[in-house]
Amino acid sequence: MGIATHHIASLDNIEAICPENYGSVLTTWEMFLTGIGANYVRECAAEVPTTPDKSALDAELVLVMFTRVHPDYRHHLRGIKSGLVMWKEI
Repeated sequence: MGIATHHIASLDNIEAICPENYGSVLTTWEMFLTGIGANYVRECAAEVPTTPDKSALDAELVLVMFTRVHPDYRHHLRGIKSGLVMWKEI
């Protein structure tokens, strides 16, 4: 099914994530993760739930998160293939 475009659009008005603003954008990101059913990411679970819908969601989150990290910090995230792992790195 994928992440609804209106959920992704909710992130358009916040700054790209970087160390200087992490605290100020965290609440919006937490609400986004809850809204799309990714509480396992928000809670930094040990692993992605094994259901097909969560696996697909986790894969889609990689691009959403990567594109919303400040370009100066994206190099730290290259090669990550899981939204959960990326969130822990952010």
